[in-house]
Amino acid sequence: MTGGRLTASSTITALATLDPQGTASSSTVPDSKTSVSKAESVTLQYGTGSGQCNLIVCQERTIAASGNETLNLFDGTLKGIYGEATGFQKVKFISIGIIENPGTTVKASSITVGNAASNPNTLCMGGTTPTQTVYKTGPAMRQGDGVTGVTVNAGACNVKIVNNDGTYSATYRIVVAGISN
Repeated sequence: MTGGRLTASSTITALATLDPQGTASSSTVPDSKTSVSKAESVTLQYGTGSGQCNLIVCQERTIAASGNETLNLFDGTLKGIYGEATGFQKVKFISIGIIENPGTTVKASSITVGNAASNPNTLCMGGTTPTQTVYKTGPAMRQGDGVTGVTVNAGACNVKIVNNDGTYSATYRIVVAGISN
């Protein structure tokens, strides 16, 4: 890749309705409604400096029921958006979320990210064997340090994805942006 950028954004809106105190449901007093919304966004421009990336992976992957896979972020086996090898030195952004299985509207119940058996990369999670569960009805896991990134090397390169559903395969979308090794 010789140019481009990654932009990821999400919005969370909480909406609540409160019946007026001491009124019956047939009251003409209007309900009190409130809404709180927060939008978050990150943009990484092309390059290798602070707030930049020169590798982007965006894939949809499927794991059989009760199966798992381990992704190596360092060795180039994960392919970029142009099919190129992507050996990361730094991960600046990662998103992993469950999507519908191809040809159906069925989704696996959840997947767990983290705790690879060897050479694990903990991404932005704390501890030595952290995991994060992503549910079909919840948001994607999103992490990142767009300024400096998380170090990836031969000893800290693997991310394990486990399908927690014993009946359905899990199709998930992974987006990774960072700096090449």
